Amino acid sequence: MKNVQQEVECDENTCKICLAQYMLTDDEDLPWVMCDGCNMWMHIECIPFGVDLSPIENDEQFFCHDCI
Repeated sequence: MKNVQQEVECDENTCKICLAQYMLTDDEDLPWVMCDGCNMWMHIECIPFGVDLSPIENDEQFFCHDCI
């Protein structure tokens, strides 16, 4: 069985974690953040528990769970 993530081409309009496509309503309802390490975008709520979110709140560089 193939890994679903391998079949979906991720770009700046795809959440790195849940693979959902960006929607205009996400700006208010489901905010996104870009990792400064891999430059991939993800929903803030998709970020795994335990990853420090304070850089997002403080407008500093943020690194996702794969890049820390």
